[in-house]
Amino acid sequence: MNSFHLYMRRKRAKASLKRYLSLKRQLNWNANRRFQPDVCYSNSFTHTSLLLDGRFEQSHLEALSRIVFPKLTNRSVCLDIGAYIGNHTLFFAEHFDRVFSFEPYSKSFQLLKFNTESHHNIFPLNYGCSNFSGKVSAYGHSPDTLSITQESPPPPAQNRTICESDFDVFRLDDLDFIKESHSIDFIKIDVEGSETTVIEGAQNLLKSHSPVIACEVLEENVVDGHCQAIESLKQLDYSFVYEFKKEAKFEKLQRLLRNRQNSRQPSAHLTAYERRLNLKNSDLLTKKHHSMVLCSKFSLIS
Repeated sequence: MNSFHLYMRRKRAKASLKRYLSLKRQLNWNANRRFQPDVCYSNSFTHTSLLLDGRFEQSHLEALSRIVFPKLTNRSVCLDIGAYIGNHTLFFAEHFDRVFSFEPYSKSFQLLKFNTESHHNIFPLNYGCSNFSGKVSAYGHSPDTLSITQESPPPPAQNRTICESDFDVFRLDDLDFIKESHSIDFIKIDVEGSETTVIEGAQNLLKSHSPVIACEVLEENVVDGHCQAIESLKQLDYSFVYEFKKEAKFEKLQRLLRNRQNSRQPSAHLTAYERRLNLKNSDLLTKKHHSMVLCSKFSLIS
């Protein structure tokens, strides 16, 4: 094959990919548009995901709605701890009667309020959760990496500024609306390494309501397959722990064969060829960053 033919093949492949991404973006933004964020930080990875998928961590959220939520007895209250701009909050609002979103960083909270203001079942709260009530300082290289576990500003990084914020934190067990809730069914915790302190401040809640918990786990917090936050949950009878995994190729093929009658529809055609996420039991965590590790007091998979 000469250089001209190789050039033309690459050009056609590039054009096909461009058309695919353009159509995918159009379909994802048009589907369920009401439950997708309107604004975000322009220089963040979240921004790219929103453009392409309509949501950040779309595959994780799709797995929750397909596998986890049908197993819940009630879908009354969901807590989104570390809500950021409201990406996950808006998704949860489709599935739960009420969603309480905790975002302590003032700038992110303004975006959260804007993105959720038209949803009457979302209640944004401008404070964080911990194992005590008081004021804390948080540092990070960007609004989505602010962490109260860091006692001083991180070292400067090239072309990156230092974010710093002081805000209030409360124990979940001390909040009146938590005490008055009849059923809290799901909690997402994404607080950049401070997940253990959130759990320590919610002991009564976790014992009385037994919600399913989706907890972020940073790679540096996984030591020999164990993570302090997950071990704390195990002590509260959260004996079922799951990681997300990509479906095997043969599972994807079986799914395509089952759904082949829908593959002619553009939306089905685009989504069918993307490998879904499934759950796997995990006694020892893989040494990597986990966007979500699911913990439950009952089995979530058959």
